[in-house]
Amino acid sequence: MFKKDLFDQSLKKYKSNLFKKGLILPYKWEVVRVFLENWNIQAADFLDMYQRSIDESSEVWSLPVIEAKKAMILMIEINEDLVKNMFNDLFNENLAVEGRIDRFIYHCDIIVDEINAKKVKPSFHNHNKWMITFYLSCRYPEKYCPFHYQPFHSTMYTLGSRSIPSEYETERYYKIMRIFTKFIYEDQEIHSYILSLKDNIPAVSTRCIYIADDFCERISAIPHNALTK
Repeated sequence: MFKKDLFDQSLKKYKSNLFKKGLILPYKWEVVRVFLENWNIQAADFLDMYQRSIDESSEVWSLPVIEAKKAMILMIEINEDLVKNMFNDLFNENLAVEGRIDRFIYHCDIIVDEINAKKVKPSFHNHNKWMITFYLSCRYPEKYCPFHYQPFHSTMYTLGSRSIPSEYETERYYKIMRIFTKFIYEDQEIHSYILSLKDNIPAVSTRCIYIADDFCERISAIPHNALTK
């Protein structure tokens, strides 16, 4: 999968960087908190519930989330029942994640075709794999983060992997990200540091695999030969 000795070297670099600069996107945890406090598929006003659940205020998230949220609001107005079924299917952990993502996109396409058939302003659903896994990461933060392939691929190369999952092997991607999370939090200094952030980021949790995404972002930015120095 990857070489543990190279992971340990990378973790030392990551820890040094983390303690100096902090988390890259600390408010990811706050986004999760907002979602979990508001999401209720059985809500009497589903549209209002969706709008309250999706926090697009953070600057780095803003464009893709804002555009997708606008599109989803329109899709809910057009076909609320189908959208509810889409989210029920997406959040069903008994089903393969690749199929859930594909079906979500397929049904977004269907609703957008329905919108465009009404000859109103041309519409696009703006829901790609990143956005759909954003939903998954909000619902199950201990299992998912938004799908961010390039930093992951670069990190796996740095860690000496001979079998890097392709960007279509979503389940393998998340399996490895969960392993990264486990190893990262086995470092007691990192574990304690993350918990120490609760005063400023009350939603921060050592169950959330966003730390693995943070790790990949940092390691992918370090020149390969610098990790051995």
